[in-house]
Order: sequence, then C-alpha cells, then structure tokens
Amino acid sequence: MIIGNLTYNETSDTYTGTIATMTFHRPIELRPARKTVDKEPDYRVVLILESGTVECGAGWKWTSSKNTEYVSVELDDPTFYAPLSAAIFHDGDSVKCEMHWTRLKRKRRK
Repeated sequence: MIIGNLTYNETSDTYTGTIATMTFHRPIELRPARKTVDKEPDYRVVLILESGTVECGAGWKWTSSKNTEYVSVELDDPTFYAPLSAAIFHDGDSVKCEMHWTRLKRKRRK
C-alpha cells in the first residue's frame, strides 16, 4: 500500500513529501544523518510543523537481492501501538518516490 509520495533532491540528499492514511496526514522530510558507526541510520525523519520540526523516525539505505536501491524507514509516535516500518522506492530514474507499507501478517493460533 502506498502511504506517501516524496521527491528526492540529489544535491541535498533529502526526501520531501507527505505521508497520508485514513487517520494521518503529515508533511515529512528525510534528512541525512551524521553517522559515527555503520549501523546508525542514514536519514532522520522529521515532521514539518508550523512551529518547527519534530523527529519521528529514521531511514537506512539498502539494496535488494534484485539490485534495487531503497530506503527502509521506521516511524514511531507515542500514539502508535508499535513502530511503523515502510520502504521508499524511486519511480525509475525519476526524482519521484513512493513510500510503501505492508501490514505484517499475524500468526494464526491453533
């Protein structure tokens, strides 16, 4: 399910756009993070508010087994039951990107 549309700016290495669901609609930006070790996030996710910005997640650059580059994103908020995991994919060679989310399937009880 696509929950966000973003634009990638190669010069500043940022993603800017909107996350929208039935109950959540917010402008966001992924900004490069200052890493001191490899496991730290490549990006910080911030909500863009009238009063400023608030950090709400992080993103890591990955390459799939099919050699597709994407950004794995984890968003969190005190109102969420659990962190939300998503992925950002480029639309071909375009600067346009989509954030995709898939609900994890629960194991059936026997």
